[in-house]
Amino acid sequence: MNRMILIGNGFDLAHNLETSYQQFINWLCKKNNTAYNEHIKSSKDKFVVEGMITYTPPIDSVARAIPKQLINIKPVDGMILSEDETHWIVQTKYDNLFLKEIIRNYIKKSWVDIEEEYYKLLKNTINNHSSDYSIENLNKDFKKIQQILEEYLLSEKCGRNVTIIEGLQEAILDDSNNLNKILFLNFNYIDTHKIYIESILNCTLKFKREDLPSIHIHGELGQSSNPIIFGYGDENDSDYSKVKELGGKYLDNIKQIRYLDTDNYKLLDSFIESDDYQIFIMGHSCGKSDGTLLKMLFEHENCQSIKIFYHKKDGTDDFTDKYKNITRIFSKENVLRKKVIQKPCSIPLPQLIKGKR
Repeated sequence: MNRMILIGNGFDLAHNLETSYQQFINWLCKKNNTAYNEHIKSSKDKFVVEGMITYTPPIDSVARAIPKQLINIKPVDGMILSEDETHWIVQTKYDNLFLKEIIRNYIKKSWVDIEEEYYKLLKNTINNHSSDYSIENLNKDFKKIQQILEEYLLSEKCGRNVTIIEGLQEAILDDSNNLNKILFLNFNYIDTHKIYIESILNCTLKFKREDLPSIHIHGELGQSSNPIIFGYGDENDSDYSKVKELGGKYLDNIKQIRYLDTDNYKLLDSFIESDDYQIFIMGHSCGKSDGTLLKMLFEHENCQSIKIFYHKKDGTDDFTDKYKNITRIFSKENVLRKKVIQKPCSIPLPQLIKGKR
């Protein structure tokens, strides 16, 4: 029997790393703010963040009376203002329409999945023929956001001084006496999990390094041999056949196309074919943006069980939300109920005490 530790963004968040899309968007808004960015190009009547945002002061007596260097947009609750709002003397125009969309949805919902938002807009370019937001422009804007996301994750803000969480290693090794291998399947772009591999090797003689493999299925920061995969991956979506039929640029950011850029998918396939395995979900939402890959892992005949390590906070938890997402992956309800371990036999994902690193 093998075990797969399925690592999502919640795993990094449990270690106090600010890697969520919400935190990224807040950082991006500050970065694009005239008060925080010394490299914004300015001209007589506007401030421009190249390819992203243009700030334009309205033409009136008040605007002319205020020196240009005082032009400033203060984030409102961490966010910059929408295109139709003003603050002090500045109006905001989005040159990157994808950025505008994710900020608008974040303000509306206090949460956004950037990859799902991309796919919604991709389908709009197909289904709404009157739309002037072409697939070429969407992909260009999306690529810019990806580049800035990589910049954010490489920044000091995310850090690399990871501390082992008390209880997390024990959860990974729970009832491991009959295990042959533990695969860390990392959907993140940074390698927080590797501190646990080193710790396990140091504290037990049961596993050798080759028994604790890891696969960065979506790539690694700064590694040209394993480039970042950022996009959408659900072949079971009702509109996917239209996307596939159009091909070309419509498939540029579909994950299952990009998986063939490396041998990661082949290594994963070899692992699940080699023996029966359990899945421990640690910090992954199991959303539809990874639907195709998750379906392969969950419904495979060698997958014996799926255990959810849920997030618990202020007396509530997200076990049911994660289970709902998993139900959207499975095509057979009876198989789903047999494999997913019930909540009383699951535990919350251990968290680092806030503020400690």
